[in-house]
Amino acid sequence: MASAFVVIKVENREVEKVYADLVALSEVTEAHVIDGIYEVFLLVSTETISAIEELVQKQIEQIEGVISTLTLIILDPDSKSTSEEIPFATAI
Repeated sequence: MASAFVVIKVENREVEKVYADLVALSEVTEAHVIDGIYEVFLLVSTETISAIEELVQKQIEQIEGVISTLTLIILDPDSKSTSEEIPFATAI
């Protein structure tokens, strides 16, 4: 398994709709509306890091009202992580 935190910038009046669309995704294991630069904080889990990239680019970023995302791959060796080799520099 691979996991990541994804923070999402959302258009002002779209937070409730975007949040509802995000929690409907099966890969989202935790979701919170937050205050600050970003409006939504997610924990996502997939089989591979590549699947996280695909989830963010092809599903999350395509939701109407999403302005931008920041993906933080979890590298903690004690967490439920993947055996996939993790590159030092990955832009998602």
